[in-house]
Amino acid sequence: MTIAHSASMQDFVNWPDLMMRVEGDPELANELFALFDQELPPLRAQLREAFDREDWMETQRLAHKLKGMLANLSVYRGADIALKIETDSRAGDVLRIGGAVEAFDWELDQFLPVLRAYLSGQTQ
Repeated sequence: MTIAHSASMQDFVNWPDLMMRVEGDPELANELFALFDQELPPLRAQLREAFDREDWMETQRLAHKLKGMLANLSVYRGADIALKIETDSRAGDVLRIGGAVEAFDWELDQFLPVLRAYLSGQTQ
């Protein structure tokens, strides 16, 4: 299943919650999204590398960090998947960690083009 090309930020972000977090300041929200877009690629790569090395403590640490970043932006579906990676890493459940990492990558692959279009002013 793929997200239709007409996907928008509303498909990924809980806007009322986010606006509460930023005290109704959309410019601050945009700055936070831009910062997230810059910080995500290396963290995502590090998560994949830790998973590939079967370094469950590092996988857990990175998943926790990513979960926090996503939750602070009210991107709860992505945060929930990162929580699953964190929890499964703590338990050392290799099969579930792999499935969660794949689901996380898929979710980010759907979200990032929408986020980048939003940041460039192409969508709302």
